[in-house]
Amino acid sequence: MRMDRRAKQELQGRVVDSSSVIFVAFFFYNHPKWFNPWGFSALQWVVGGILIRGAIAFYDHLVVAIIEWCSAELLPTRTTGKAVRYVSLDVKSFFFLSINSVHEWIFVQRLCHYIWYSPDVSKDFSEVGAVNTIVSLYVMFVVLDVIYAPCHHILHMPKLYPLIHKHHHRQHFPTRGYLDAGNEHPVEHVIGVSCTWAAVMTAVHTTG
Repeated sequence: MRMDRRAKQELQGRVVDSSSVIFVAFFFYNHPKWFNPWGFSALQWVVGGILIRGAIAFYDHLVVAIIEWCSAELLPTRTTGKAVRYVSLDVKSFFFLSINSVHEWIFVQRLCHYIWYSPDVSKDFSEVGAVNTIVSLYVMFVVLDVIYAPCHHILHMPKLYPLIHKHHHRQHFPTRGYLDAGNEHPVEHVIGVSCTWAAVMTAVHTTG
C-alpha cells in the first residue's frame, strides 16, 4: 500500500525528532560538562535558567514600551483592520519553547565561559578600541547574515520544510515577542545558535 504524502511527512518528522533525541542523549552521556561549563550545582543551574527567562521577558516588554513611547508607525497588518489568522500556542509549541529555553541557557553559559577564559578575548580595559567593539559588532552581524540566510533557504526547501521549519510559520500574526520568535523546531534552534556562535568566533579571530 502506497503511503500518502501527509503520512510520509509525519513518519519522516518522527525520524528527525527521534534521531535528534538519541543524538542529544548520546552527547550528554559522553560530554556532560558541555551542558554545564561553569560547574554549577543543580539549584544554581535551574535558578540561572529562570533568571535568563526573566531577562528575556523583561526585554520583550521593554521593546513594546519603547515602540509605544516613540509612537512608531505600526505595520499594515496592525492597522488595516483586515482579519489575520491568529494561532494560539499548542502543546508542541510549549514543548519546543521549553527545549529551546534550555538550549539558550546552555549557549549563554558556554559563550560567557569562552569570553572569560579564552586568551583570544582581551579583558584589559586599556585595549578596548573601535576595532574590537564597533567593527567587531559589524563583523558579527555580517557573518551571521551570510551564514544564516542560506541555512534559512535550505529550511524552506519543499522536502525539508514540513519536517522542521513549518512549525515556526504556524503563526502568521506574531504578537507575543519571544513566544513567537522562539517557537521553532529545536533542530532549527540549534542551527540558529550555531550561526550566532560562528559569527562570534569570526569576530574574535578577525578583530580581537
